[in-house]
Amino acid sequence: MKRKYKKIVAGICVWVVAIGTTINIPICIKAADSKDILQEVEDQNEMDGTERGAVIYSGVYERTNWVIYENGLLEVTGEGEMFDSSKKKKPDWCTYVENITSAKVEVNGAENLSYLFSGLTNLEEVDLSKLDTSKATTMENMFYGCEQLLVVDMDYCNTAQVVNMKGMFEGCSGLEIANISEFDTSCVKTMKSMFRGCQNLYILNLSNFNTEKVIDMSYMFAGCKRLSGIKFDNFKTENVTNMQYMFNDCSALYDVNFSAFCTEKVTNMAGMFKNCCNLEKIDLSNFNTEKVINMAGMFENCCNLEKLNLSNFNTAKVKTMASMFKNCSDLDRINLSSFHTEKVTNMSSMFENCHDLEILDLSSFNTVKVSNMKKMFGGYAHFRKVLRTPKKTGKCTTSLGMNLWINSKGKVCRYLPKNAKKSITLKSIDR
Repeated sequence: MKRKYKKIVAGICVWVVAIGTTINIPICIKAADSKDILQEVEDQNEMDGTERGAVIYSGVYERTNWVIYENGLLEVTGEGEMFDSSKKKKPDWCTYVENITSAKVEVNGAENLSYLFSGLTNLEEVDLSKLDTSKATTMENMFYGCEQLLVVDMDYCNTAQVVNMKGMFEGCSGLEIANISEFDTSCVKTMKSMFRGCQNLYILNLSNFNTEKVIDMSYMFAGCKRLSGIKFDNFKTENVTNMQYMFNDCSALYDVNFSAFCTEKVTNMAGMFKNCCNLEKIDLSNFNTEKVINMAGMFENCCNLEKLNLSNFNTAKVKTMASMFKNCSDLDRINLSSFHTEKVTNMSSMFENCHDLEILDLSSFNTVKVSNMKKMFGGYAHFRKVLRTPKKTGKCTTSLGMNLWINSKGKVCRYLPKNAKKSITLKSIDR
C-alpha cells in the first residue's frame, strides 16, 4: 500500500538562556518532521509487539499527534485542546473515513471533545480508558454518525465540567449499549439530539443523571426504535424549555413513568410522542403546560394509545394543535375539558383518523381565532357517536366527516357551525 505522509510545518518557539548572561532569548525551531513521528511509532510497535501494520496517515492536530495504521487503528496522543471551535472544523483524522475501524485516544487535559469521531462511519470500537476528560466542557457531536459502533464504555470518564452534550451519539444507528450510567451531568445545559437516530439502542440507564441545569431536551431520544423503556428516576426538568420530538419514533416504547417531570418552563411540545405506536397509556396529569405554545403532532400516530390523561393541561397560550391526535385510532375517550383554545390558529387534522372516539366533547373550545381546520375530523370510515361543538366559533369551518349529524331538533349538520355562541350536541347517523 502506497504510504502518504504529511510534513509538519508548525514552528515551536522555545526560550534558552544565553551563555554568560541572564537574558532570555527566544529561538524558533521547526517541529518534529513526520519522519520522526513515524520512527517513534515503529519503535513503539516493536516494543509492545502489536500488529498494527504500517502507518498510512499521520499528522499533528492542535496539540495532539495522530496516526492511522494499516489495520484501521486510529491512535491519538498528546495533551490539551483537540478541537478548534473558532474554525468549526472537524479533526484532521476525520477526513480518512474509509481507513478507520477502531480508535485509541491517550490525551490529557482536553477541554473540547466536539466532533472527536464525527462522521467515522466505519468505526467499530473505541478505547477511551486513557482519555482524560476532567477539563472537558463540551462533547457536542462526539460520536456523530458512527454507524458501525456497537458498544461505548464511558463509565470511567469524568464529565463534571461538561456543559454541552448536544448530538453526542446522534446517528449511531448500530449502537446497542452505551455505558454512561456514571456520567456526572450536573453542569450540562443541552442534551438536544443526544441519542437521536440510535435505532438499535435497547439498554439505557439514566437513573443517575442530574439534569437540573438542562434547558434543551428536544429530539433527545428521537429515532430510538428499539428502546422499550427509559428510567427517569432522578430526572429534574424544571429548567427545560424545549421538549419537541423528544420521543419521536420511539416505536418500541411501551411503559414510561413521567411523574418526575417538571414542565413549568416548557414552551414547545410539538411531536413529543409522535410515532410512539407501542404506547398504550400515557399519564401526563402532572404536566404543567401553562407556557406551551406549540402542541402540533404531540401524539400523532400513537395508533395503540388507549388511555391518555390530559386532565390538568393548561393550553391558554397554545397557538397550534395541528395533527395533535392524528391517527390515534384506538383512543375511545379523551377529556379535553381543561383545554383553553382562545389563541389557537391551527387545528388542521387535529382528530383525523381517530375513528374509535365515541364521544368528543369540545364544548370548552373557543375557535374564533382558528384559521385552519382542514381535515380536523377527516378520514373516518366509522365516525363518532356524539360530538359536542365548541362554545364559540369563527368564520372558519370544516366538514364533520362522512356520516350525517343531527342536532336536537333533527336538523342535519355536515359542517361545524359558523359564528356559534354556544355549544350544541350532535349525534351521528349512518348514511
